[in-house]
Amino acid sequence: MDTRIYVCTHKTTTKPDSDLYRIIHAGRRLSNDLGYEGDDTYDNISDKNKSFCELTAMYWIYKNVTCDIVGICHYRRYFVEQNNILSKERIEELLTSYDVILPEDSRIPKGSVAEWYQKTHHAKDLTILQNIIAEKYPDYLEAFHLAMQCNLLCIGNMIITKKEIYDEYCAWLFDLLFEAEKRIDIREYDDYQKRVFGFLAERLVRVFMLMHTYKIYAVNIGSTDFSMMENELKLIELKNKMIRLQVNDLILIYQSGLAYDITEISPLWKPAEGKFPVWSCWWQGRNELPESTRSCVQSIEENLPDQMEFHLLTLDNVSKFFSFPDWILSAYQEGKIPLSTLSEILKAGILYLYGGLWIDPDYYMTHFPVEILHHDFFTIKTDRSLLENRISQGQWSANVLKITPHHLLMRFLLNGYYLYFLKADDPNDASLTDYFIRIAYDQFPEIKQMIDDGSLSGNRFLIRRHRPTP
Repeated sequence: MDTRIYVCTHKTTTKPDSDLYRIIHAGRRLSNDLGYEGDDTYDNISDKNKSFCELTAMYWIYKNVTCDIVGICHYRRYFVEQNNILSKERIEELLTSYDVILPEDSRIPKGSVAEWYQKTHHAKDLTILQNIIAEKYPDYLEAFHLAMQCNLLCIGNMIITKKEIYDEYCAWLFDLLFEAEKRIDIREYDDYQKRVFGFLAERLVRVFMLMHTYKIYAVNIGSTDFSMMENELKLIELKNKMIRLQVNDLILIYQSGLAYDITEISPLWKPAEGKFPVWSCWWQGRNELPESTRSCVQSIEENLPDQMEFHLLTLDNVSKFFSFPDWILSAYQEGKIPLSTLSEILKAGILYLYGGLWIDPDYYMTHFPVEILHHDFFTIKTDRSLLENRISQGQWSANVLKITPHHLLMRFLLNGYYLYFLKADDPNDASLTDYFIRIAYDQFPEIKQMIDDGSLSGNRFLIRRHRPTP
């Protein structure tokens, strides 16, 4: 199979020792010849490189390369899985089950994709792009709004896919960008802001993928220097050991087979007959949901089958379902436990007592996957080991969990929180839930098997959106 990955560069560089990777000099027409294949031959836009960035190479590949599978990465950024740059064999294996390989999403530092663009670039350019989509591809407008309201961005204009899909995407992408080029005046922009069309393209890949049924496999982006990554993994392991020490007594109790709770945990509510509970939480109440979060909650409610009953937990109704121990409430009132951690404790308690499906309220549901109903345990599993959240290593998402009542995992998670805050005065880490699940995964074989067997891979029915600060 003819598989090629083009490594974009504007300077002298090295590449992996593999014929799979081919260096391409982006913007060669505007710079000194580096001795590499350039994007300035045949049908090309090499002279647009200062405003189109790596897209000039992407266009050249689109117009001038014939192969089975094609991809594009950067001289400092590669698709990395388990500390290894993707090989030809791995790419071809993945694309027998998936249609597109994309970078793992990066989280916007603050606000939504649109808000961050308006803060860091020229806001009018995004408005111009929206208008062009409305004129040329009106069916894509809803997907554009959804992509702009979320807080995740696919950076770098990096992609690996079958050449026919690559060509279809490029035809759509460059049709939009060439029209935007006619309408956006960049003469007064500084050199950074002149890269506007590369910035806009990063915002468009999600729009295109939302409008197609392609199966997407997301891979971490890394460089050939893994020292920083290794240090981060060592820090995570150190935190994991520290937290495990705090709850070691609980581990020993549950490993012995004893049923034990630090405090009485009793149900306060009974689900309606024939109804399966679905849970989410927004403490301030439904009427105080921000617009973007409101649309997420509505999407969940609208897509659930009739046999599922949705409950939005709030300050006004939470006492109907769950009772926090006094020391937890005191710690919260004293500022030792943030509201977000209180939500995590609530999640553990609700799922332990009643089971069901928990979905954080900043997820937009595009459809309900009926296969969830056939699994006692479900979470979003990504089959990736190097993620922004490397604690879970892609094996679960604590934001989306389905489980049966009184399960050991939720019992350990809830009592783990209780024991931890009896000993500690701070939440230690925003990913405390993931640490507890990781400890349970490592210490209890039945939980490890459940997570390994019960998670479904490659799900795109939920899209994480921006959650304003409660």
